[in-house]
Amino acid sequence: MENNALPTIPAIFERRLYHYLGEEEATQLLASLGGAAPVSIRFHPDKAAEPTAVATHLPLQSPVVWEPAAYYLHQRPAFALDPHWHAGAYYVQEASSMFVGEAVRQLALPSQARVLDLCAAPGGKTTHLLSVLPADALLVANEIHKTRAQVLLDNLARWGKPNYWVSNNSPETLGEALPAGMFDLMLTDVPCSGEGMFRKDATAIEEWSEENVTHCSTRQKDIAQAVAHLLAPGGYWLYSTCTYAPEENEAVIADLVEQYGLLSHRLSLPQGSGIVEKVHQMGGKTVYTYHFYPHKIVGEGLFLACLHNDSFANRPTIKANKKQAQQLATASAKERALLSPWLKAQAPLGDDWTFIKQPQGFYALPQAQAQLWAALQDKGIYWRNAGVFMGELKQQQLVPAHALALSTALNVNVPQLELSYEEALSYLRRDHFELQAEAPNGWVLACYEGTALGWLKVLQKRVNNYYPAAWRLRS
Repeated sequence: MENNALPTIPAIFERRLYHYLGEEEATQLLASLGGAAPVSIRFHPDKAAEPTAVATHLPLQSPVVWEPAAYYLHQRPAFALDPHWHAGAYYVQEASSMFVGEAVRQLALPSQARVLDLCAAPGGKTTHLLSVLPADALLVANEIHKTRAQVLLDNLARWGKPNYWVSNNSPETLGEALPAGMFDLMLTDVPCSGEGMFRKDATAIEEWSEENVTHCSTRQKDIAQAVAHLLAPGGYWLYSTCTYAPEENEAVIADLVEQYGLLSHRLSLPQGSGIVEKVHQMGGKTVYTYHFYPHKIVGEGLFLACLHNDSFANRPTIKANKKQAQQLATASAKERALLSPWLKAQAPLGDDWTFIKQPQGFYALPQAQAQLWAALQDKGIYWRNAGVFMGELKQQQLVPAHALALSTALNVNVPQLELSYEEALSYLRRDHFELQAEAPNGWVLACYEGTALGWLKVLQKRVNNYYPAAWRLRS
């Protein structure tokens, strides 16, 4: 919906805004809601090492101040008609939320850090975490809703980084099942009343009410309490919302500071960013919070706080016991010989890949992560993904998964075929098309301007298009 057709802003919301921002700030913020919402994208650090080459047809305007891989666009193009978008060369993400990546860059995370993104769908912040975390980190991305978890899974597959797991559970289930102190970093981008999205989402305005603010605040506190014990000694907790309401922001942070003894970690802000830092006293401690107001920054409304567990206790070691290790179904030596050539020689940790056998096929994990995976298999957690989904073995051959085609762990020596723009769109529509260039028989990686789109099966008399039906371009 265009901004000039937005529903009327609720009068109660306006009064609340004047109360906690003051007349001048509230007036300017409300006026900004009549403007156009900026469009921004963030480039993949591996798939688009030189963004200008990928962005030939994108109307780049200016860089995002707090994210070196991101740009604003002059206007919103038809992303679905850009093969680079389908290849995961960039992610369309609201600019304010990209500050999470800058916050993580400022934290001194340990080697082989374990990270939780608790409310991860649709995956903007999740894919950003994968871009800024060390290559040997493990990111557990969770989403409670089944349909949203599938969207998350699709976006992570498109992004292609190999070091993530996806779970589809409630925060309470994860809190009960996972070991205390498991995560060196937790991001809880919790469900909220959506006040910061009013400019770009008419539904957020229509659904807003004081009762919903109160409901969200209660749920946010429940979510935080469900997972607070999962923060490791020395770990960091990023809490964020897209709302201005103190009940959903400062009130939740105050609970965490007072109940769990967490400290506030002060972040550095880029000069001239427009981000507002506020200083509070909570439970006798100084707490810093960060506010993104659309009349001050080029982006939508966001709240962020960074908390720190300054305990000097040892970071817990989580290992599979003998029974758990024995129950882990892994590839046989013969199966390993068929699977290994599809991946780069070494996993991000420098270990050989471990191939985990699941009903739907094989997943590839670094050895250290496979041991952790084994330790968590009898905990009642519903996992949707772990590592690189390879595909199935049939008749002594791998039928490669689409996720493998888009993975940055894919062996660069697999046969590839460069498609023209028209051929790329035809491929993305799952149309039948005749190849204009020679290609070897067998599995071939269809590419557009150097970025992988998916698999083709080239036979002597025909070419089979293996682009996923659920992802098919319909325009």
